[in-house]
Amino acid sequence: MRSRISAFALAALLSTAPASAAFHFIHVKEVFAGSQAHPNAQYILLQAYDGGQNFVAGHSVQTFDAAGVSTGTFTFPGPGPLPNGADQMTIFVATPDAATIFDITADLAMTPVLSPAGGKVCWNGATPASCVAWGTYAGGDVGTPYNQSGGLISGYAAQRRLDICLGITQLNACDDTDDSANDWITVVPHPIKNIGTLGGRRTTT
Repeated sequence: MRSRISAFALAALLSTAPASAAFHFIHVKEVFAGSQAHPNAQYILLQAYDGGQNFVAGHSVQTFDAAGVSTGTFTFPGPGPLPNGADQMTIFVATPDAATIFDITADLAMTPVLSPAGGKVCWNGATPASCVAWGTYAGGDVGTPYNQSGGLISGYAAQRRLDICLGITQLNACDDTDDSANDWITVVPHPIKNIGTLGGRRTTT
């Protein structure tokens, strides 16, 4: 009987442990590099494709220039998780200008380091890292860059497609094929912070 109780206790412990420290099942969902009028209004949107992925403390979003040189590492502080751990939740990483333009506070602050002409962004909590490259990025590790001839378009965001696999309404792991030209499209900016607040202003000039 004693060994049976121990086995049940161990099973209960193991069943709760992964959910309490999850951060892997997240993709970079959207990248906005500002506009002509607001070049410093930049953001990176992350999105979970499973529940319980809000234990992001100590993990980072990293940015790179067109040559693949790191331009910034933005790390989530601890010790606690973000408030919303629901499947499909988003995380708004943004400059102060972007927070002002879209009228929502950032879940994590960043500086305006995104070059519209070419670069790369990665969520380093995923294994392997979830990344997108655009324009003249020459690192060669994310397939063909999104919009290779034009980069990030002023006033618009690059957004990960949801229609690659398993339906068109939710993000899934297989919506990332490691080819940015295939996986990303141009959209009107659509930032949403972790608690679900939608950005108030959708377009910038």
